[in-house]
Amino acid sequence: MKKTTYVHLLNLTGLLKYIFILIQCYKSAINFMMPIQKKSVRIKKKNESRVNKK
Repeated sequence: MKKTTYVHLLNLTGLLKYIFILIQCYKSAINFMMPIQKKSVRIKKKNESRVNKK
């Protein structure tokens, strides 16, 4: 009985670690994407202002 519960605990911790790693990757991906989105928005605004000047 103890052996099976131990294996079950190992599987559970493995799953939690996997989820944690996924969350970390997701967070870093968001942090990486956010500046790019901000830059693209700035570029769009610049282009719009150029069009308006004409």
